Order: sequence, then structure tokens, then C-alpha cells
Amino acid sequence: METRILVQAVPARSANVAAMLKVVPDAEVVWDKDRQPWDTYVSILERAGDGAYVHMEDDIGFCGDFRRKLEAAISDRPNNVIQFFSRRKDDITKGSRWDSYFSYNCCVYIPPGYARLLYEKSTSERGKWAPTWFDGPLDELLKQRREQHWICVPNLVEHLSFASMVGSFYGHGRSKRRQSFTFGMHNP
Repeated sequence: METRILVQAVPARSANVAAMLKVVPDAEVVWDKDRQPWDTYVSILERAGDGAYVHMEDDIGFCGDFRRKLEAAISDRPNNVIQFFSRRKDDITKGSRWDSYFSYNCCVYIPPGYARLLYEKSTSERGKWAPTWFDGPLDELLKQRREQHWICVPNLVEHLSFASMVGSFYGHGRSKRRQSFTFGMHNP
């Protein structure tokens, strides 16, 4: 059985979401309805319940044979958080590895039970994080549990050069150059 995929999406990126669904047609898209990204994020966590899932944002592209590579990585570590996009310089020199600071929620595997914990944390501590900083609760949860997450290298997804929705919420621009150092290392 393939791992459930939930995509956090804004209407402005509907064309890319359509392209994503060609690669992962079984993905469930959760649309931001009122420019309330935090509510959309929490809705995904609620929908995931106690099950495992892959959280995706709407601004990514996939490597070749994505689904097979994704499922293989998950089958190796089904009880650990796995990050499929990273921007660490160590990605180039060290490859796949454990890491203790979580950043970039573009495409991440959330193991069974963690979505419920993240939901509880994200609803009870809502004002603690900026309304678009979705990696904060996961980073904090892992630290509280004294767990590291696995970074999959080469990265299976690329962060595309869209204008940042985070920047639009705060009235300032954010670099479009937030790409993986290892995404192009995949064989076709």
C-alpha cells in the first residue's frame, strides 16, 4: 500500500498542483480558502489523524521515479520523520544522514502518531509561531522527544522558483533561490 500524501495548496499555484497530481494522482489536496495558511496546515494534521502521511507543499517538482524512491526510503525508516528536501551544505559532502534541526516542510514523511501530536501542539500553541512557519512545531516536537530526523540525499523533490507565499503574508519579498544542492544528482 502506498503512503498517503496530503498537499497544502493555495489557489495561486493551481497549475503546479495539477502538474504534481500527474505524478502523484492519489494525493489529497487541501486548499487554503481564506489566506489562513496556519488553518490549512492544522486541517491537514487533523485529516491525517494517527496515520502516517507525506506532507507536501504546492511549490515542488519531483525527481524521476519519485513514488518508488519515496516508498523505498519510507520502508527503510517507517517510524522516523524523513525529509525529502534540504538546503544543507552537508548534503553534498555527507549525503543522507540524521539531523537535529528540522527546516523546510516542502516534502516530509510524518510517521504514525506524529500528526496527532503536531495537531495538539499546533492548536494549543498556535500563537507561538508565525502563521506560515509550519516547520517550527515539528522541529520543537522532535527536540522534545530527543529524536533526530533523516535527510534523504539526493533530495527527491525540488523547491521551485515561485514567489514565496510567506513573503506575501508579511509584505516583503523572499528569495526565489531556495533550491536543493542535490536534486539534480538523480539518474533519469
